[in-house]
Amino acid sequence: MLLLNRTHASQTWLRRQLRTTVFPDDRGGIDDLAPTDFDIALEEVLLEVQRRKRVGGEGYPFSVEDISGGVRLYVTRRQVPYVFLLLVSTSPAMRKESRHREIDEMFDLVVAEAIKGYLGPCCQSLRFGSPASGDRPGRFSDAVPWLADQLSLPVGRGPFRGHSGDGGVDVVAWLPFDDGRLGFVVALVQCTVQLKWHKKGRDIIPDVWRGYIDFGKDPLSCLAVPFSIPMGDERWDDLRRATNVVLDRHRVARLVLPLRFGLQKQVLNWSRREAQRLGATDENWPLSN
Repeated sequence: MLLLNRTHASQTWLRRQLRTTVFPDDRGGIDDLAPTDFDIALEEVLLEVQRRKRVGGEGYPFSVEDISGGVRLYVTRRQVPYVFLLLVSTSPAMRKESRHREIDEMFDLVVAEAIKGYLGPCCQSLRFGSPASGDRPGRFSDAVPWLADQLSLPVGRGPFRGHSGDGGVDVVAWLPFDDGRLGFVVALVQCTVQLKWHKKGRDIIPDVWRGYIDFGKDPLSCLAVPFSIPMGDERWDDLRRATNVVLDRHRVARLVLPLRFGLQKQVLNWSRREAQRLGATDENWPLSN
């Protein structure tokens, strides 16, 4: 629907897509499938869209129409982050051409906005990931004291490694109080677009980071991915024990507010170019207003 700039998909059109993309010919041919197979598959699709709409809220651009039972696509500024995450997740061109670096910083910044939506309007967040951006010093040994200063927390006893990495932390968010005293929530977020995202939940080691910055109590650890993690996926249960918060595509879409203009433009431009690489035909894709 996105690539064809199709704002409405009837049940007939959806059945046609199921016939050509979901049911392979190597099982004896689609002619051997009963009509009820398509009906069951279509019902599962519609139920999943409805579930994702409940989870993703206004950030999710698809919805099932009450009258026709078809699917409606509506993309405004509020839904652009979801479209971006969807393309990051599914574009074979990006992965085949190893163009991950061109979206790493954008993804981190989108997650930085989403975590603010989770912790509340008083939350502050910044990108700490490597390669460094913004005011963050390039070397890790310099970046740690800089981060401690941003958080108004004491520097830990170290030692700090001299590399240019990020210690597994791409985004930092914190929720300070107006009294200026220590003792508030800090969240360290690992963001990854890698297909093997499951193992990344253990990249942040609170014991190590406590040596870098004196948090008092351990910070929250979070993992953010652009993928839709299916219901019942056993890896989810592992992740919730390895990290405090898991942010998949639908959670990010629900939490993130309309992006600030500069980031919004950057994300939208990349999404449009990537869609065109995948065959999108409409120059104005995908905004409706």
